Amino acid sequence: MIARLILVSGIVFMLSSAGAFAQWERSAEVIIDGCNFTQKYDTADYTTELTVRRDGSVTDTRRYPGRLGRIEGFDLDNDGVTEVTIEFYSGGAHCCTTLEAYRINDCKLTYLDSIYWGNGGYEIADLDGNGKYEVIGDNDMFAYAFTSYAGSRSFLNIYEFADGKFTNATGRYGQIVRYNIVRLMNDLDASSYEGVDCRGDGKGGDPGEIKSILAAILGSYHSIGETDRGYEIIAGRYPCNDRQEFIEKLKNEFKLK
Repeated sequence: MIARLILVSGIVFMLSSAGAFAQWERSAEVIIDGCNFTQKYDTADYTTELTVRRDGSVTDTRRYPGRLGRIEGFDLDNDGVTEVTIEFYSGGAHCCTTLEAYRINDCKLTYLDSIYWGNGGYEIADLDGNGKYEVIGDNDMFAYAFTSYAGSRSFLNIYEFADGKFTNATGRYGQIVRYNIVRLMNDLDASSYEGVDCRGDGKGGDPGEIKSILAAILGSYHSIGETDRGYEIIAGRYPCNDRQEFIEKLKNEFKLK
């Protein structure tokens, strides 16, 4: 259990400190189940062509918007069959990463499912030691919502893979979510140490940044079925006059009810 917590805390730290996910910049040339994956980026139309070969012969080609990142092989659902995961980054300011999963047969790819991460980072790991892989990453739905991108905070989403599909299973990983809530609460304490600058006189933490942290805390609690607890923290920690407007936005625009 201690080793598992160390693994989880390391993943959460990498996600929270990475910001924009930058591994797409790396050139990919990998071998999975005897299949060779190579890529060529087209600077004319900003797309990447992925070519799959076996013994030198082309078996599959695909084109992606933007640049490719990690191309990896995992037996995601522990059924003895490898799935190929391909990450691509579409380009643009703080946007956008998508992770796709494929079945591979005779070095030919069949699309299964995808997770849209926006600008959030992610890792693929067996979080609970059952031989199946989960995808843990940042939900950046609050980017720009209350403050600048740099001041915005994210919260965790965790996906499982079964029957060829990704399913959001964050609610099953309460211990990991609560660990991240502690980190966010520490962030909130540090950011509001001198109060909240509701009047705009430069005394206290920036209200927009405080709202972003509180929104991430709420999103975390919502993901494990404890939404009311998130709103209790907002009521106790956000003193500005626009608190009800803030709450209504979370409930109506972001559907956190």
